[in-house]
Amino acid sequence: MLRLLLLVFLFFFTKLIYSQELMRYSCEADRVNISKFESTRSFDDKGIILSKKRYHPLSVSRYGVMAYYKYLDTMDSTYYHKCVNQINYFKDSSKVNVMFNGKGIGLPYNFNYGGLKAPWYSGMTQGYAISYLLRYYDLTDDETILPIIKKIAFVLISPQEDGGTISTTKEGCTWIEEYPNSTRSKQVLNGFINGLIGLFEYCNFFDNDLKAKQIFNEAYECLKTSLEYYDTPTWSYYNRSNSRLTDGYMRYQIYEMKFLVELFQEPLFDAQMRIWSIMLSDKLKNKRAHKKEFVNPYNSRMVEKMNDSLFYLPVSTQQRVEVDSLQIFNFKSMRECRRYLKGKNQKRIKKISDLAFLCFELPQTDSTDYLKINFNGSNLTTYKITAYKKPERNPRRAKEIKFKKFCNGNQLLLSFPEMDISDLLLKFENKENFSLPATTVDFFNTSKAESPYFGHHISQPFELKKENTYKIGLPVINTDQAVLFYKFTPADKKISDTKWKAINTLNLNDYFTPAKSGKFSFMLVFKRTDPLNFIGNFKINTSLNN
Repeated sequence: MLRLLLLVFLFFFTKLIYSQELMRYSCEADRVNISKFESTRSFDDKGIILSKKRYHPLSVSRYGVMAYYKYLDTMDSTYYHKCVNQINYFKDSSKVNVMFNGKGIGLPYNFNYGGLKAPWYSGMTQGYAISYLLRYYDLTDDETILPIIKKIAFVLISPQEDGGTISTTKEGCTWIEEYPNSTRSKQVLNGFINGLIGLFEYCNFFDNDLKAKQIFNEAYECLKTSLEYYDTPTWSYYNRSNSRLTDGYMRYQIYEMKFLVELFQEPLFDAQMRIWSIMLSDKLKNKRAHKKEFVNPYNSRMVEKMNDSLFYLPVSTQQRVEVDSLQIFNFKSMRECRRYLKGKNQKRIKKISDLAFLCFELPQTDSTDYLKINFNGSNLTTYKITAYKKPERNPRRAKEIKFKKFCNGNQLLLSFPEMDISDLLLKFENKENFSLPATTVDFFNTSKAESPYFGHHISQPFELKKENTYKIGLPVINTDQAVLFYKFTPADKKISDTKWKAINTLNLNDYFTPAKSGKFSFMLVFKRTDPLNFIGNFKINTSLNN
């Protein structure tokens, strides 16, 4: 009995030592369709996935991660076994290479590629393998895999000159190479990020590996200082050898950057994701954005002018709810409204009142979460507006709902939780008696079609002087997830030839003191969370210490 208790204690103690929550690997799990991935590949007799009938260690690791999340999302045991089967590759000594006198395990590419001769090893693959193996361990508690993970990490953090994957950039910082010792493809960004993620997860599980922690910290800081070297004013490079990035890789790097934001809550990564989202959205706008197989869910759209002082992202025509035979009821008292809700004949009590209730009746069921109502010559800013969800039985129990509103002249815009159109009840109150006839009503359901993830607004160039302090004025309404960028060029250069940088950001409505005189442009990028996200015009006040 005592022996049994000791074994149980050791089991849970080991789990406690190594158990760290693994964040969802969203740049893979939420990006790739596992069925489509399988359709272009085959499997060996042990269930290991093959690419072009050969073992590709990155594909094995990626597929293991995909199957892990497909199993967690569906609880379909088929994907459990698909995930677990990939371990056969890593446990087969004929497929992996023991290195560094038994201290390391390399996952070999047994073919020549890009000037590299077989076998060669990739920092991207070593890191991705760690991410898969930790998830495999999470599913199975197979402790025999832990020494293998450590040996894979040993190769990952060893110098490329010795057979590992770590290099030094020309700026002198630590880099994880996707293609170590390559002269054609130096410092590939997307592969570095996967290697960094794997190393981060490794350090969380094996927190006594001080060398790994040191390499991670150095590589993490290197990423932050190196991002700007990959971008041009309109696009980005795949590597530091200036190979141009494809559309697909740009999309992947946006997903990667989003995952880094989730992992580290680093504002710089969030800013970089926004810059890339605008680049890709601008490129795809007239190219292949209509193709469903190339959807970029983290897209951005330029705002449009709403009136003389505000800009916004209008809802799309695909989100409009087409309604037939809409009836609008306008009640002037609570008594009238309750009689209607009870199903009794409508009886007019007053022609005008300091109250008005507006509700809608449709013969069919349609849901909405956003509407526009035009009223006849009314100044809506003087009214108190309350929204309710109509009760099924007792009219006295109408449930008040939270909503956002905006009054644009005699037009009322409302966003609220999705509900049936016939369930919506609006109450208007004023200090004086009024008549409030609705002339037109447009309903929308923003879930019917994809909305932009970001919205952005770019200013005209401003001439600013060195060491003068300026107030950057930019009002925002219902918009709290916004980043303000700036870029500079000398007065005799084109501002369009200058790139946006993730390091060049300002706080909204803050003071700004340029280090140089010249032309400055500003760009606000906000997360589109609601149809009622509004931003104003850029305003730069006169210098405060001219």
